[in-house]
Amino acid sequence: MDYSGGNENGKTRYRAQRSAVSRNEDMTRFHGKWRRRKAMLLLNARIAGEKDRRVRTKMNRGAFPGCARELPFAIRHSRFGISAMSADLSDLYQQVILDHNRRPRNRGRLPTANRVAHGDNPSCGDQCSVYLRVEGDRIAGISFDGSGCAISQASSSLMTTQLKGKTAAEAELLFQQFHEIVTTGRAPEEISDLAAFAGVHTFPARIKCATLGWHAALNALHDDATPITTESHTD
Repeated sequence: MDYSGGNENGKTRYRAQRSAVSRNEDMTRFHGKWRRRKAMLLLNARIAGEKDRRVRTKMNRGAFPGCARELPFAIRHSRFGISAMSADLSDLYQQVILDHNRRPRNRGRLPTANRVAHGDNPSCGDQCSVYLRVEGDRIAGISFDGSGCAISQASSSLMTTQLKGKTAAEAELLFQQFHEIVTTGRAPEEISDLAAFAGVHTFPARIKCATLGWHAALNALHDDATPITTESHTD
C-alpha cells in the first residue's frame, strides 16, 4: 500500500485503496454466492425435469404417440377450461384423471351383463367394450374393458362410477353434460369429477378418446350391439 508516515494524503490514499479492495472482495463473494445459487437452481430444474419425465412416462405407458404428447398438457392446464378455478381445485381434478388411469374402476367383463356394446377409435387406436346389467329401466351393473390412451381409459373408468344406478334418461343427461364439458371446456358450477376432463377441449382430436366409452355405453343401454366407431360421430 502506498502509505507514508503521518502524511494525510498517504492516509487518504490508503483508505481509498482499502475501500477498493473491500469492494472487490465483496463483489467476489457476491458472484461466488450467485454462481452457487445458479448451479443449485439448475440442479433443481434438472431434478424436477427428470421427475416430470418419469411421471409422463408412467402416465402415458401404453398410450399412442398423439395422446402421449398431449395428455400431460391437457391435465396440467385443465384449469384453462374452467372459469375462475382455484389452483387447489385444478390439482384435485388432475388427480382424478391420473387416479382413474392408474387404477381403473369396474374394469373387466361383467359376468351378469345382459347387454354389451363395442367401440373403436381408429384415429388413436382406442378400443372399448361396455357391459351392462339392466334391470327394468335402471343400470344395475356396469363394467368396461379394452385398451387405448390414458384419456380414453380414465374417461371410461369414471363413466362406470357415474352411470351405475342411473336410469336411461339420467344416463343420457349425464352424457350430454360430459359432452359439453369436453367440447367447450365449460364445467358445472358444483364440483364434479366430470369437470376433470374440461382441459380435453384444448385438443379436439382427444375428444373422441374421452367420449368413446360413453357412446358404447349408450349403445348397450339401447340394446344395440352394432359396433360403433368414432368416425361415425361428430364429437
